[in-house]
Amino acid sequence: MLGKDGIVHLLRHTYILRLIMAGADVRTVQELTGHKTIGMTMRYALLASEHKRRVIGLLDVEVTAKVTTVDFT
Repeated sequence: MLGKDGIVHLLRHTYILRLIMAGADVRTVQELTGHKTIGMTMRYALLASEHKRRVIGLLDVEVTAKVTTVDFT
């Protein structure tokens, strides 16, 4: 079970990821979160990029499945 600090961290993490995934620029997110370095904010940006790659990969799987199961008879 998460304690108060764990919940605060989870909410902060979600807030940052959602901002970045919605297209907010990293510098503004850094200012909003109070991160001292852009490197700390970039950790979240990299996670968001990986999420986008996985989502695009889902589309690739869907298209491939439809292409390979077409009935040509």
